[in-house]
This record gives sequence, C-alpha cells and structure tokens, in this order.
Amino acid sequence: MHKTHIAAIKRLEQLQTQIVKVRQKMLRSLPAEYGYRSADELHAAIKEAEGAAAAPATEVVKPGKPPRARITPALRQKIVGLLKEGRTIKAVSILSKVSVQSVFNIKKAEGFTNPAKDKKPAAPALPAAPTTKAVKKAKRSRPAKRAKAPKLVKSARPEDAARPLKAIRRH
Repeated sequence: MHKTHIAAIKRLEQLQTQIVKVRQKMLRSLPAEYGYRSADELHAAIKEAEGAAAAPATEVVKPGKPPRARITPALRQKIVGLLKEGRTIKAVSILSKVSVQSVFNIKKAEGFTNPAKDKKPAAPALPAAPTTKAVKKAKRSRPAKRAKAPKLVKSARPEDAARPLKAIRRH
C-alpha cells in the first residue's frame, strides 16, 4: 500500500474511535437531560410510557409487493360502475386500488369487452430462411462492375465557350 493510503486508514480509525467516545458521552448525559438519575430510571419511564400509549397492533407490511386486495362484491360493483361511466382500466385500477389485470378480468367477466377487438392479430408469417446452398452461392458470386461515369471537359475552341460542358467518352 502507498504511504498516503496507510495514513488515511490510520486517520479514519482515529475518527471512528473519536465518534464512538462522543456518542457514549452523549448517551451517558441523556438521563440527566430529562431529569432522571440513571439510565435504568429513564429506560423504565420509556417502557411505562410505551405501555400506556400503546396503539393497537398494526399489520407489518414487508417491502416489495403490496398486499393482495380482496375483491368483495361491493368492490366489484364499484369497479363495474366506474367502467360503465367510461373510465379507462388504468384509472379504475387506481381509484379502486386493485391491479390493472384484476380490473380487466372483472371487465371481461361482466361482458364489457369485445372479443374480436381484444384479440391481438396473428403475427405475420416470417419468410422462409434461405437454404445453405443458396447462401453459399450468394457468397461465391461477385457483384457486377459498375460502368465508369464519363468525364466532363471544356472544349478548347472559343466558339464553344457558351456551350455547356460535354461528355467525352474515352475508350
């Protein structure tokens, strides 16, 4: 390691120990700030306050997927009503807090969809792949040579000065 890296690592370790010391000092002075003689008294007061103001237990939702919505008959009727108003599937899903696919399934079950319109057209057939024989033949054949363009020259005669350039073919 380079000397500057070593020095930086040592400085980082010093700062980390300094942070730990300052944090411990702040935590030790915490009970006195709130009028308690010891950390145990502060801890007991916190536990007592926590027990007195304990709210009813709430369901803990894990991060990631949202909880699955239960589609009750009332929610289904709400979704059907929104669809009858002419709202889009996306808008209905946001308003009713269910997935787009669930709204689509309800719409389909209620008969709001046009099966011919909803069905995607079949993909056009792909052209047949060339045979290996045709590929080899295409690699062997050379492209045709292009004809050279004629060169344009000015006439050396003074009477031709007003005329446009003319093409002279060289053979």
